[in-house]
Amino acid sequence: MKSRLFVVNEDTLASTIASNIASIFVPALTGAQWVKTVADLMADMLQIEIGDYIFLWETRSGSQKSRIHGVYRAISKPYYQCLTPADNAPLKIHIEKAFDFINPVDEYDVLNNPYIKSDLWTIIGKKVAGKSRGTTPLSQKETDYLITLLNGLNPNATFIPWNPLRVVTVPNPLAVTYLSTGVNTPPPTLNAFNPNALHLFDSSGNVVYEKVLETIFNQEMTNRNGAFFSPLGIDTSKVIWYSNYLPYSVEQSEMDYVVIESEDGIHFSKVFVIELMKTGLDNSHIHRCLLYSKWVNETLCLGSNIVTPIIVCRDSVDFISGETNKRKQTVLNKTNRLIISTEQLYATKSLEIYTYNFSNNPIFNRKR
Repeated sequence: MKSRLFVVNEDTLASTIASNIASIFVPALTGAQWVKTVADLMADMLQIEIGDYIFLWETRSGSQKSRIHGVYRAISKPYYQCLTPADNAPLKIHIEKAFDFINPVDEYDVLNNPYIKSDLWTIIGKKVAGKSRGTTPLSQKETDYLITLLNGLNPNATFIPWNPLRVVTVPNPLAVTYLSTGVNTPPPTLNAFNPNALHLFDSSGNVVYEKVLETIFNQEMTNRNGAFFSPLGIDTSKVIWYSNYLPYSVEQSEMDYVVIESEDGIHFSKVFVIELMKTGLDNSHIHRCLLYSKWVNETLCLGSNIVTPIIVCRDSVDFISGETNKRKQTVLNKTNRLIISTEQLYATKSLEIYTYNFSNNPIFNRKR
């Protein structure tokens, strides 16, 4: 089970609790990169599975400090619904109470708690980055911390057990449609827009933005599509946590994708750090992927070398079968030397490289 923070203000907090629907603000769909904006928002929403926990992060207003309310539970798939022009948060998901906590916890008391000995990885990353993101993932430890603090403030709180009979079936859940190519025309209004009809692939079958890869990965992992992930060595039946766009340290940069597997459903057995590329393999992404893998080994994995670094890109030289073209041979040898030296520098596992093709069914080919 995973958790997410949804950012709310005083007004949207009240409407969220009253309607049992959590939602995300969608800006006016204008400008050169409006499709990228939608793909970004879709990626975050598609990371949520039915049963995941939802916390509401109320922003500061007047003398009221920022505080975190919880705990709610996702009981539907995410969907888009904009019935009136006044609705500027049409990306939605149905929620219910999981813990009946009346009193919220102040953000200050979370960030400055002297008993929290490990980093608040994603919470602090969001605060430092200062980016307007309507929802952000929580690590498993952060979830535990928040529930413990909320329990302390609500000694008489009750837990509402999970009941699949309360799941809400939405008619048009959010989805990426493969093989959908063409020109995207900005809609005149949000209530005239259907994100499921977006063309997220170009005529060659490649994604129109790199961010779309995160959207696809979240959709297929939430659907537990084993056939999609098995070529990458990932067993979806063992995955206990995954997310996209995760903060790396406090450097205001982000990791594309992290997946955690467990043999017993509790303890980490495998961790995958995945760098996603719309273009061909390059040196900067190689360095980035191995650097992020080192950091995850040292933070989440207590210094144990269990992270598998992976790059998924559009094109790459073939490190396994080799190349016959002289220019490609030169690139292969030079790149492989760089990879090996960087693996040794950061003491990581061997970098795995895959190319993707979405022109028919999604296909991954291993190149290293």
